[in-house]
Amino acid sequence: MDGSLRLYRLLSKLRRPASYAGKLMLVAFVGTHVPLLALVVYVTLSQSESFSAAGTILAVALAATVIGMVATLLAMHALLNPVAITSRALRRYLGEHELPTLPLGYTDQAGRLMADVQLVLRQLDEALARSRRLASTDLLTGLLNRATAEKRLAEELARAAIGGNPFVLCFVDLDGFDRIEDAFGRDTANRAVVQVSAVLSHGVRRGDWCARWDGGRFLMVLYGVDSNDCSLVLERIRVALGAQPLRVEDGAPVALKVRGAALSPRAGDAVDALLARAETTLERARQSGNAFMVEVS
Repeated sequence: MDGSLRLYRLLSKLRRPASYAGKLMLVAFVGTHVPLLALVVYVTLSQSESFSAAGTILAVALAATVIGMVATLLAMHALLNPVAITSRALRRYLGEHELPTLPLGYTDQAGRLMADVQLVLRQLDEALARSRRLASTDLLTGLLNRATAEKRLAEELARAAIGGNPFVLCFVDLDGFDRIEDAFGRDTANRAVVQVSAVLSHGVRRGDWCARWDGGRFLMVLYGVDSNDCSLVLERIRVALGAQPLRVEDGAPVALKVRGAALSPRAGDAVDALLARAETTLERARQSGNAFMVEVS
């Protein structure tokens, strides 16, 4: 490949002409017009007996050569449009992440260039989207992961501090997660986590969001709800899980139970402070034997 760029490298070092179209025109001119002009000059000078006729021939030849050169340059510029369009599309994607729609269906080299760039950019865009999703979601459940949840929670607190959309934080804990893992193994415990995550996803309203915090613990953010609404959401989750016991091999189905805590953020709460209060509220629910502890103002 390095050897195939020898002529291109030479013309680039000369810095004249600067454009790619100019380089093509120079090669076309040298390759075709110089021999043609040499032939015209030779024929003209050989007609020494008629200097006037020779001058006319030379003038016509030069005019035709200039017209042909201009027409060739315009045609070359037009034929280079696929390269220019592809270059602009690449720059737009790099600068603005705008996925282009390049012309397809052409079978020559320029057409294949546009088609290949379109295919590569589409695949790259899909790969980047998958990468962003993987970076923000829990691989097991498909819910938001802890890092993303912490970031979103900080954003929610910042909005709430300036009178934004009020919300309630809910912690939901799969009761006996460690016992399930000890008794039936990691795969079964993972299936329990997936089952709970599916119930949580269906139990919240559109616009609310869920995240897997760690192990069998989940976080939910509910917008514009009061204590009764939170109690209804948590109770709906409890009932749904009770109706879907976990199937295990060579054993009776395992009932999945959750314990939850819901609380409103306080003025000036940081993420750590809010999460610490949620942990404390959840622990009080566990010690009291209650399924849920709701402290929503």
